[in-house]
Amino acid sequence: MFMVLVYPVGIPLLYMSLLTKHKQTLQANDRGEQKHNTEVHKLAFLWDEYEPQYWWFEIYVCWQRMSLTGILVFIKPGSSIQVLVGLIFALGNIHMYVGERAGR
Repeated sequence: MFMVLVYPVGIPLLYMSLLTKHKQTLQANDRGEQKHNTEVHKLAFLWDEYEPQYWWFEIYVCWQRMSLTGILVFIKPGSSIQVLVGLIFALGNIHMYVGERAGR
């Protein structure tokens, strides 16, 4: 039972602590500096696909996946409320993506 909480909560928190620790380096536009810093380079799977100002986006993606898969199973399974909450989560995520895109 303990591990059921550790993974969905612990992994995003671990990612957040690791990325926040190197926030200044990740926000720099110099990808060469980021690749040469061995400590930051080890975390490239978390930040390499995103623009430097969106260093935090993998944390958001983890919470998004958890909300659309893990949380919905606890909301009246098989009911229309579960579908409605899923749609609200999905629309919120679309709003986040569009809002970030428009913010460029």
